[in-house]
Amino acid sequence: MQLSSRWIRWFGRLSLVIAIVAALSTLLGMYPQEKSLDGYLFALGLMALVSGALIVAAQLKDKSDPLAEKVVPSSFVAYLLFIVMTIHWLSN
Repeated sequence: MQLSSRWIRWFGRLSLVIAIVAALSTLLGMYPQEKSLDGYLFALGLMALVSGALIVAAQLKDKSDPLAEKVVPSSFVAYLLFIVMTIHWLSN
């Protein structure tokens, strides 16, 4: 199954917006109180980084760059790893 670069870019941008909104909400004190603020901001930074990788992967796919064949799947695996790490961190 091939995902179009439009969907990859949309998912990356949506994820980036979520990370930015969550980071800005920490100014209002809205973050998991039982967790450290540093850890929470680090997790949001990782989310923004992986989202940026998805956006770059979509750009490479638009250019039909052969590197996109490797970057797109690895970006999704990195995003999945981020989600699993975050769930583990929040559950402890």
